[in-house]
Amino acid sequence: MSAPPRALGLTALVGLLVAAGIGLWLRFGLAGVTPLAGTYAFVRHAHTHAGYYLVLFPLAWLAWHRLGARAPGPRLSALYGAAGLAAVVAFAHRGYALPSIAGSTVVGAVWLISAVRARGTTRGWLRVAPLGIALAVLFVPPIGVLTSRDPALANAIVHSFLSVLLLLVMVPSALATLRWPAPPPALWAALALAAAGFLGAVPFGPLGISLSVLGTLLARSAWGARGALPIRLAWFATAGGLMALGVQGAPPTTHRAIAAIHAMVLGPIFVTLAPPGGALTWLSLVAAGVMGASLVSVELGLGSDRANLGAALAGLAWLPGAVVGVVRLLRRRPQATTSSERPSGCGPTKQRASS
Repeated sequence: MSAPPRALGLTALVGLLVAAGIGLWLRFGLAGVTPLAGTYAFVRHAHTHAGYYLVLFPLAWLAWHRLGARAPGPRLSALYGAAGLAAVVAFAHRGYALPSIAGSTVVGAVWLISAVRARGTTRGWLRVAPLGIALAVLFVPPIGVLTSRDPALANAIVHSFLSVLLLLVMVPSALATLRWPAPPPALWAALALAAAGFLGAVPFGPLGISLSVLGTLLARSAWGARGALPIRLAWFATAGGLMALGVQGAPPTTHRAIAAIHAMVLGPIFVTLAPPGGALTWLSLVAAGVMGASLVSVELGLGSDRANLGAALAGLAWLPGAVVGVVRLLRRRPQATTSSERPSGCGPTKQRASS
């Protein structure tokens, strides 16, 4: 296996520090500990985009590379990192404006290029990831058109867009590294699309059952599979959370949705893609769970200041393990993968040269 593009690892590390720094600043500010400067909505957009653009996608592509699937090469990775960082800075300064849209356009183009190039090199869980990228990009034009005309509908489509990225790209990319058995790709993709509609643009109650079925499939994959105990427990908890969301009959409230996303992304997804190892794995997963609980505790009457302070402190506890996990990826040496070591369905290890 060839060495992964160093630009991907560096982008993930810089993006982690940027996204976490903005997130901590927001939470401490909302808790009244530190002053908030700038436009809150702009800074929040920068935090979200930094997480997806600069952290999750580079980590997912590094996972693709380790599994023998085709990921962006050095030049494309460097372009992606520069465009993503420029877009995040633009979001923080001006929100959705020409500079952030231009940077996001380059980001989306690299997403599509990676999806097209990965065709035929993905197996198992990864088979749905390129499709997920292509489907997610289809949500972008209506979001751009409706942002000023119908902000509420645009926001709902954003929720569907993010759900597609999580359920069809990030979750499969993480689970593929664990070599767990995958459900039929068409079944998972159909359920994920239904769930994305339920969580965003099409909040039709019966569609919620798709989340419960996804949780069941995830639990079935984890049952009896190999893997570190804390990571298996985290994925079982995620499966249970999906099942619970599905039987409620209505999309989760804003607080519950934010809590679930943070717990899921910072917990099993991130720790699986960039495992810190040892006690830091437990610390990262527990901290992610505490953050999720803190964010949803507002609905239980805890109070916004205390909830945000709890989330900020949990974020501080989570960050060291996250940094160690990404640094370990940067320091990893390429290893030859034999056919017996390669998981069934994870594609060839030989990679074509790419830009």
